[in-house]
Amino acid sequence: HTSDARIQLVECIDRFEKAEWGGKKSVTFRFEVYDEKGTLTKEIIDEVWEHAVESVRAIGAEVR
Repeated sequence: HTSDARIQLVECIDRFEKAEWGGKKSVTFRFEVYDEKGTLTKEIIDEVWEHAVESVRAIGAEVR
């Protein structure tokens, strides 16, 4: 599953684990969005966000 082509950069900015989580990790990502066709509106940002969330869920991760 691919995300949105307007996502230009993805950075992992934090990672946290606890033994009681049973091997699960908490990871924080930052991504930059760019659209050469025009100004990014709230609607476009929401659409890109939804594509990113769908991609993360498609690999079995939970989005909180």
